[in-house]
Amino acid sequence: ELNKTIRDARIENIYQLNPQTLILRLHKPNQSTLQLLIEAGKKFHLTSYIVSRPSKPPAFCMAMRKYLKNGKVIEVRQHEFERIIIIKVKTREGDFQLICELFGEGNIILVNQQNQILQALTYRRMRDRNILRNEIFQYPPSSGRNPLKLSREEFDKIREFGKLEIVKGLTQ
Repeated sequence: ELNKTIRDARIENIYQLNPQTLILRLHKPNQSTLQLLIEAGKKFHLTSYIVSRPSKPPAFCMAMRKYLKNGKVIEVRQHEFERIIIIKVKTREGDFQLICELFGEGNIILVNQQNQILQALTYRRMRDRNILRNEIFQYPPSSGRNPLKLSREEFDKIREFGKLEIVKGLTQ
């Protein structure tokens, strides 16, 4: 839904409200300014609320500004059927992806055209992947099956869960 609304918008500025939350101020010609709120692990939506911004931006915010300010949003999409949102941004310096993970503690990760991690809200080593500067970004393992890619036979197997509502069957 947000892809239609913010695609082709310019990133006017980026603010970091707290350690987990960013606001991207976006502008499209002949439209009012949009504010995209991203809270790692929790939410990703437009807001019209006026929020207080810190007088001195944190280092992560400054890095986001360095790479993304005045960039153009090319696309907003969800990765597979996971709680991961990707914002593709085109700038004079190249194309970037801002990857917003909305599960667990969450994370906001900036990668370049070579899929190399430039910045992350939280750096960490994990069993199945690492979020470390200059490493190649890897998506986390899938938390289930993507219903958009299931065959008819796989979909029919959902009925084997018994007499469940469709939502419960899909989540199981």
